[in-house]
Amino acid sequence: MKTLTFADLTPFARAYLICALWTFDDEAPSGDFETSGRVEELSPLFHEGALESAANDCAAFMRDPRNAARIETAGLNEEQAGHDFWLSRNGHGSGFFDRCDHNSPDTVAKACNELQADARGWGESDLYRGDDGLLYLS
Repeated sequence: MKTLTFADLTPFARAYLICALWTFDDEAPSGDFETSGRVEELSPLFHEGALESAANDCAAFMRDPRNAARIETAGLNEEQAGHDFWLSRNGHGSGFFDRCDHNSPDTVAKACNELQADARGWGESDLYRGDDGLLYLS
């Protein structure tokens, strides 16, 4: 049986974990985290259980037809939605609701706010480094 790797994940789940790394990484450079080399350095450290947990949560979030429709209404791509799912579920003060501004049509603002509320309902998930040096999700 093949071991799950970071590269095997959907774009949504990869963006979710890249955002997790960004919020976790004390050495994150200013500027674009994704092009800094830190993702390539840190992503191999994910324990397979953390990858499976992230993949399962992200797939379940996207399987909800309401969320898929809301993401489409908000005009988000998979990477934006995965990033926002991590921020929103963990109460980072940013996330889906930030995708809408005061100029957004009511339908877009409603979709963003509903995505935010649903993500918060998932509860928090923390990224931490285990004694073995690998990265885990709680």
